[in-house]
Amino acid sequence: MIVNPRSATTMAKSMRERYETGRERIKNDPDVSDTEEKLILEFLHANDSRRDTHQMPDGKVKSDGTLARYARGVGRVARDLEPDLTEATTYDINSLMDDYLNGNVEGIKDEGLANSSVRNFQGPMRRFYLYHDDLGVDREEIHFADQDESPVDERDMFSKEDVQALREEAKRRGSRDACLVDLLLYTGQRRSAILNLRLKDVKPEEDIFHLNEDDGDLKGANGKRPLLGANEAVRDWKRQHPTQDSADYLITHKHDQSNRDGVRPGDKLAPSTVYRQLKRIGKAAGVDKPVNAHNFRHYFVTVCKRDYGMDNDTIKHLIGHEPDSKVMERTYAHLTDEDHIEAAEVAQGLRDPDEESPLTPPVCDRCGEPLESDWKSCPYCGFVYAPDAQEAQEQVNDDVNKEYRQSGPENTETHETVDAIERALDDPEVKQALLERLSEE
Repeated sequence: MIVNPRSATTMAKSMRERYETGRERIKNDPDVSDTEEKLILEFLHANDSRRDTHQMPDGKVKSDGTLARYARGVGRVARDLEPDLTEATTYDINSLMDDYLNGNVEGIKDEGLANSSVRNFQGPMRRFYLYHDDLGVDREEIHFADQDESPVDERDMFSKEDVQALREEAKRRGSRDACLVDLLLYTGQRRSAILNLRLKDVKPEEDIFHLNEDDGDLKGANGKRPLLGANEAVRDWKRQHPTQDSADYLITHKHDQSNRDGVRPGDKLAPSTVYRQLKRIGKAAGVDKPVNAHNFRHYFVTVCKRDYGMDNDTIKHLIGHEPDSKVMERTYAHLTDEDHIEAAEVAQGLRDPDEESPLTPPVCDRCGEPLESDWKSCPYCGFVYAPDAQEAQEQVNDDVNKEYRQSGPENTETHETVDAIERALDDPEVKQALLERLSEE
C-alpha cells in the first residue's frame, strides 16, 4: 500500500490540532480551577515528546492522538468532579466513574456511557495520578470498568482440568480466594457484580444470592440467582469474614488492614487487585490461558449452552443479560457451529455423546465423597453443581407447591401423596435420579 506523504502529514497535523484544541478548552473552561489547569497542562507536557520541561516517572511519551484523548478525558473529569482534583480521593474518582456508567452526570445520556467509553476516562486518570503522586490518590485503586462483551476465542476456553486446578490453587490460598473463584465459575457474573456483593446479599443457607442493585452497573440485571457449586466456598468465607457486618462487601481484604491509609475491613476489593490475584492463581495452577473474570464468564455460558443444553433465555437470566439482548448470541456464535458439528458426528457414529458435567468436581465440596464425572449433583448429600440440575430442582419444588395450591384443604389423600414426595426428595439418591431424569426431558 502506497501512503501519500502529504495525506500522512495532514493526518498527523490534524491529531496535533485536536490535542491543541483540547488544551485550549481546558484553559478556557470556567469549571476548571486555575490550580487544576496548571496540574493538567503540566501532566500533558510530561507526556508530550515536543516538550522537555517535565517528564513522566516511567519516562514514556505519547502520540498526539493519545495526548488529545488525555486532554479530553482529564479535562472532562476536572469539570464534572466535586471536589476538584487537588482534594479528590480515590473514592471520589470511582464514584464519578459510576455516575458516568449510570447516566447521573449532566450532559450524559440517561442510560449512561458504555464501559469502553468510561475506560477512556479511567486510563488517563490513572496516568494523571502516576505523575501527580503527591495528591494522595492511589492510581492502582482507580477502578477499570469491565470490558464490553467480546467474541469468544475457543482457544482461550478453560478445560475441566483447568477449572479444577484453579479451584484447588484458590483453596490453597485461603477461603476468600476460593469464594472469589467459585463465584466467578458457578454464577457467570461480571467482575463488577461479584465485587459489589455485600454479606447480606449472599444466602448460602438458601443456596441463593441477590445482585446488589444499590451499587454499580447491573445493566438491567436484578433478582436472585443460584449459588450452585459456590455455596460451600461462600459459606466458609462468610464465617471467616473480618467484620461480619451484613452491610460490608463480601470480597474484601483477607485480614484487618485498617492500618493502611483509606482501607478498612469490609471495603470493596479493587478490580486491579482481583486482576492481579487471578493472574497469580493461574500461574501457580499452571493454566496457560487468560485467567480473568471475563474468561470465567465465557466458560460458564459455554458449558450452560454446549454441555447442559440450556436455552438462551435461562442463560441470559443467570448471567444478567436483558431478555431482548442479542449480545450473547453474537458473543457465543461459535457454540452454534460447534453444536452442529458434534451433533453430526454423533449421528454418524464418529463420536460418543459427551455426558460429562464440566462443573462437577471429582470430590464433593460439602461431604467429601468422590463424584462421577457425569453426576450433576452429589448423591450422598444432595449438593447441586450443574445449572440445569438446579433448574430441574426448582421445577420439582414448583410442581410440589402447585399440587398443594390446586388441592383443597379437605383433599387429605393428595396432601399425603405430596408429603410422601417431599420426604422422598430428602433422600439425595432419589433426588439425584429425579434431577437427571428431568434434565433429559
